[in-house]
Amino acid sequence: MLNNIHKKIVSVLSWTLLAAGVLALFKRIFHGTAVCGKAKKTDVQGEDEGIFDVDKKVNINSADVHELATLPYVSLPVAQNIVNYRELNGSFSQKDELLNVKGIGPKLLGLIEEYICVE
Repeated sequence: MLNNIHKKIVSVLSWTLLAAGVLALFKRIFHGTAVCGKAKKTDVQGEDEGIFDVDKKVNINSADVHELATLPYVSLPVAQNIVNYRELNGSFSQKDELLNVKGIGPKLLGLIEEYICVE
């Protein structure tokens, strides 16, 4: 009897996880492409949680220090370096130019690439 209940619980949990995965996939497919714009305080929930709204990309050519700091893995000093570099050298024409900014290497660029845009 316990074995049958265990099997049913596992089956229900498996189907629930599968349905959640399918719904997430459909949302990603049919929701459209991410929009390049400004991050808002509502895009990050909590001060330390670091939950970022991936449907809104941060434009590295127009974002200020605080908006850039909302990006996952980007600290305030690195965000300030991005703004300083942009002020000295002009707008970024592609994401890879961030490699010229102090504090950003290939690994960090790979981590934040999906959250940024250049327009």
